[in-house]
Amino acid sequence: MPFEISWYIPKRVILSRLVGDVTEDDMHGMFDLSIAMLDEGQPPVHMIADQTAVGKFPNNLSAMQFMVRKPHPNMGWVVVVSSNRVARFLTNILFQVMPVPTKMVDTMDAALTYLNHVDNSIQDNQSAAM
Repeated sequence: MPFEISWYIPKRVILSRLVGDVTEDDMHGMFDLSIAMLDEGQPPVHMIADQTAVGKFPNNLSAMQFMVRKPHPNMGWVVVVSSNRVARFLTNILFQVMPVPTKMVDTMDAALTYLNHVDNSIQDNQSAAM
């Protein structure tokens, strides 16, 4: 499976990792699992989408339209970690129409620093989770 999804901080921060070549079906599967986790999370639930190990990425924006809809009521920030130019380009376009706050960064450390900056409660939970 070219994606993994789990709690980085239980009930508060979801970590999704895309690995290798990702298809439109993979994106749908990851999205469905994310919704289930958002349902059980404690708002605001933030997401870190790690795309650092992605190979091929769906380049059909209309195929990813399903992600642009009414936001989940528990959704906080989406922080994408990527250095892949194509993935960054497509993600930036998607960000322009996504109804949730989003940020693009280069490293996992930068993602965590950013989330700690926008939500102080993450820092407390991060310490407890370690």
